[in-house]
Amino acid sequence: MKKKANWDDYTAQLVSKKGAAATDLQLLSSYAHGCVLDAGCGTGIHIGRLATVAGVQETVGVDLGTPGLNYGKEKFPQVTFIEASLYQLPLPDDHFDLVYSLEVVEHLEKPNLAIKELYRVCKPGGFVLIQTPNYPIKRVYDIWYWLLGYRDSFSDDPTHVYFFNALKLKKMVVDSGLQVVHLSARNIAFQRFLPKENKLHTSWLGHHLGQKMIIIAGKS
Repeated sequence: MKKKANWDDYTAQLVSKKGAAATDLQLLSSYAHGCVLDAGCGTGIHIGRLATVAGVQETVGVDLGTPGLNYGKEKFPQVTFIEASLYQLPLPDDHFDLVYSLEVVEHLEKPNLAIKELYRVCKPGGFVLIQTPNYPIKRVYDIWYWLLGYRDSFSDDPTHVYFFNALKLKKMVVDSGLQVVHLSARNIAFQRFLPKENKLHTSWLGHHLGQKMIIIAGKS
């Protein structure tokens, strides 16, 4: 049974673990310059790191979870933290050079509206980066990790209410007005056994085998 995410509880758990959504930090940092927005920032750990990247001038984190925002304000005073919904960002049009959202859109009943807001606040020439679980293969990983003892249960996250795959994610991003420049998979089970220079994560096969998807799209 699906349930609405309680962002206070969710970010409180992240604070207790001093954690954040795992992502490709090298890829994220390579797009970070000028003004950067973390939409669904949780504890603020990622936006706090990006605040130290050369060329980044302004950093903003938005979330609905008060514990996470309080943690971010304490640990990363150089970042502006705002309590707000992704459906209605209290931010100006065409302002950010990079807008990113990690592990958030799958929790939203209307992710298309949130992505349109990310488009709105992104400046022309800027980029939007989104990371989300890749269904249905994500459920195979849930069961596998449970069998290996890495998870307490093989059940899906009950707060996931929208189930993306590569095609759904790409279509929703394009429908918002953005132009896709990068689409890659993360956490492909056997990729560590392949040469480092392999292109599996950006291939059609990788898009079906990766536990998560990352899309980057530009605003013209």
